[in-house]
Amino acid sequence: MRMAYLNELILKPADNVCSIALKANSGNILIEDSIFRRGQGIAVGSIGQYPGQYEFVQNFIARDITTISTR
Repeated sequence: MRMAYLNELILKPADNVCSIALKANSGNILIEDSIFRRGQGIAVGSIGQYPGQYEFVQNFIARDITTISTR
């Protein structure tokens, strides 16, 4: 699976919401030339929270990102 966000303007109405949240076992993700306003920006989380379970995020690229009023 490949996900790409190019030239995106992502506006979140609430400060406690992630604009993009990557979860365990995600891969082939490109976020490029994008603007994130408010919220928590880009989150890579919930990895390794379960003992004995192998989880990963691989092939993740974020470049030319602008964050405005994020946490």
